[in-house]
Amino acid sequence: EAFSLNEHFNMIEKYVDRLVVYHGEEIACMLLRSRLCFLVKGLPRAVSFRKQMSNISSKDQVLSVLHHFRCSLESRASEFI
Repeated sequence: EAFSLNEHFNMIEKYVDRLVVYHGEEIACMLLRSRLCFLVKGLPRAVSFRKQMSNISSKDQVLSVLHHFRCSLESRASEFI
């Protein structure tokens, strides 16, 4: 069974939190640059997301980029159905 968009992003946010707790913010951000790009592969506007992720250096930045990406997808949700 596929995840809903909401479940997918909630899972990603939990992953970010746990990675920061386990590795610390600096190392977690380096790891998240590639791992989050994999988790959004195939979603619309993923290319833009990947470009923004290449510059992250804090958990707050990660969550901000995720939030904006999520909102952009939700605002266009009718196009995916």
